[in-house]
Amino acid sequence: MVAWGSALKIGFCHFHPSDGDAWAAWRSALKTFGKKGSLNMQCSSHEELNIAWKSFVNLDVINVINTYNIRPQILESWERSKAMVSPFLVETQVLNDEELQQARKSNHELLRTATKVIKNTIEDDFSHLKIAISDTNGYLLEVFPLEKPAKSHNAYFFVPGANWSEDVIGTTAIGIATVTGSPIDIYGAEHWNVYLHQYASVASPVRDPDSDTVIGIVAILDYLNDITSDTISITKACALSIEESLGAQRSHLRSELSNKCKTMIIETMSDALVAIYTDGKVAYINERCSNILGGVRVGDNLYHVMDNYKLQATGDHSKLLNILRSDNDVADAFISVPCPTGSIRCLITARNMVSSRGKIGKLVIMKEISHSPTLQIADLGERTVTFDDLIGEDKAFLEKIEVASKVATTTCNVLLLGESGTGKDMFAQAIHNASPRRNGPFIAVNCAAIPKELLASELFGYSEGAFTGAKKGGSPGKFIQANHGTMFMDEIGDMPLEVQSYLLRALEEKTVTPLAARQPVPVDIRIIAATNRDLLKEVSLGNFRQDLFFRLNTVTIDLPPLRERRSDIIPLLEYLTKKMSIRHDKTIKEIDKELVKVCLAYPWPGNVRELQNAIERSIILASDLTLSKQNLPPYILNAVETKVGKGTSETENQPLKASTRSVQKDIISSYLARHHGNKSLTAKELGISRSTLYRKLKE
Repeated sequence: MVAWGSALKIGFCHFHPSDGDAWAAWRSALKTFGKKGSLNMQCSSHEELNIAWKSFVNLDVINVINTYNIRPQILESWERSKAMVSPFLVETQVLNDEELQQARKSNHELLRTATKVIKNTIEDDFSHLKIAISDTNGYLLEVFPLEKPAKSHNAYFFVPGANWSEDVIGTTAIGIATVTGSPIDIYGAEHWNVYLHQYASVASPVRDPDSDTVIGIVAILDYLNDITSDTISITKACALSIEESLGAQRSHLRSELSNKCKTMIIETMSDALVAIYTDGKVAYINERCSNILGGVRVGDNLYHVMDNYKLQATGDHSKLLNILRSDNDVADAFISVPCPTGSIRCLITARNMVSSRGKIGKLVIMKEISHSPTLQIADLGERTVTFDDLIGEDKAFLEKIEVASKVATTTCNVLLLGESGTGKDMFAQAIHNASPRRNGPFIAVNCAAIPKELLASELFGYSEGAFTGAKKGGSPGKFIQANHGTMFMDEIGDMPLEVQSYLLRALEEKTVTPLAARQPVPVDIRIIAATNRDLLKEVSLGNFRQDLFFRLNTVTIDLPPLRERRSDIIPLLEYLTKKMSIRHDKTIKEIDKELVKVCLAYPWPGNVRELQNAIERSIILASDLTLSKQNLPPYILNAVETKVGKGTSETENQPLKASTRSVQKDIISSYLARHHGNKSLTAKELGISRSTLYRKLKE
């Protein structure tokens, strides 16, 4: 026998039954509703429900289970309620004003959203209903309509602050929905409390759109005779609408918060940042970038802005424009970014922004490089060149590209040999950009350009106070800056022997120790070294360490000079003319044949770099749409005229006469390629007969 724990309220009378007389009190109270009985039919009417309820309250549980068709969830709730609360309570727990406000504050998101949904979509069409929103403790946070309906419901129960949980008021739709997390409708005597038998209550749980846990209940209370079959559908629709509204609000809030965070991060970062659409219009730009580019704002077309800069001295406005328009990503490209006050040296990183529809824009980050008077770095971090940018058709040159392409996929060290101007720096960039380290830094250092007294500190760094004039906080050095990337060491043959020892140790131990530092710093870098010296000869002379040479030349690529790849002169001439025309905003529609002949006859001791400088000069001095011979540097014209000799016949003045037999074949191959194999046009442009051309081809 279990005693009821608190004062039982039967009608309006209060009494405190002891363990011995508890059930007598219950049986006495039941007389108000008739004597217990049993029916041999399913509970399909309110009268049968009343009889079943009375039987259960009168402890005839087996009779109820065997005789009446009571829903399992109702029986389970009656079982729980019987152990906690009297069915004859005339009032429930109600929060005071302060407690109610606190409960509403704790559930402000749910209440705000539910109020909006109910008032906008439910209340107008169902004003006769009492609709409530409760928290998970069963307390009614609000009851709608806020104005009292024509029929007044029990003021003690269905009011804001009232508790409708099972452990306080027994079986109700709110109580069961809270326990089970499922929608339910409760009719008449299915309620545990006798004073709710004239009502029907319907409830649906509201779930958190993120965690899917129950955060509240939508409930409707109506008189039993007024309830319709649509009521549970209304509560379900209302609960679903609240959940969807909560989800939309949170999604919007997350998006707004994310955008605010991104904006704050972007605006506080020291780097300049701009995002553009595919047509060049600015989608976003932070203040730093706007200041650099002269006040560019959202909506401006960055392509047009770059077109308006006329910085012939550097031409980097065209370089930046090419990066902006390119379909390729770029990382840490060194560019002098044009701005109204001149230019700012920056490392540029550009990434394509892609959606399900394809490319939608590009994000560009500009990291300004502070100038160091002691540091002379050749195109610091520039790594825009790929193997596709290496122009040439010469067989030997193509073989070098093939070797470099294979080496690029590894992490081994590479030694590039070749005369000045043969493109060792471009090969180094192409190898890096095709390597597994392509997303890491690319640091290029000219070992011959830095005084030997400073070379060790620039390469390996130094700690604060290492020497007089040392920067506060020290300097990490280029090796540490190149960590997880590539170090391109140009003119390594000019490196002093004492610095070679430091380099060898760094390669062997994969650590560097900055000057005056106590602890070594681990580094993971790939070395691409380059020189125009004969390193084996330098080793024999004692100018270069043999062990370092063997460390560096895992793979050696010896680049041919331009004079040995004559067939590439015309493709290079066309490529460089286009490139320099864009750089200097000039329009060149034709290359004079006499200029081509001079270029084919000249030996180009400065190689591709010399050719580029000559073409750039010619474009700058060009007065019309034709690239003319007279605009080439005078020393080149004089050298060709001296080689050919004055007073010779017209045929002797042709490029074939100014060349050796092997070079003649290269020249003929170039012209044939230019005219797609047409021998008549080739012979005509070379100034020879077709029979001479055939004879030259057979030699």
